[in-house]
Amino acid sequence: MLAGGEDVVLIAERDGRPVGYAFLHLHHGPDDTWPVEGRWGEVVSLSVLPEQRGAGVGTKLLDAVDAELEARGVRDLQVA
Repeated sequence: MLAGGEDVVLIAERDGRPVGYAFLHLHHGPDDTWPVEGRWGEVVSLSVLPEQRGAGVGTKLLDAVDAELEARGVRDLQVA
């Protein structure tokens, strides 16, 4: 867990087995570098199994990140 916020892990599955994940950290408060609103998200890590790459898994994970942020009312995203 990162300090000062919330962590979310999104898991992509195919045929009932995990094939990728996105680790999202939600920050509370301004950033010292970027002009973001009071609450913002950061994709800290995204990984897809090598044999699943090129099949759209990463895209679906990032779509899920966008949906998670929207559901929480967060408009700004940083990809680390």
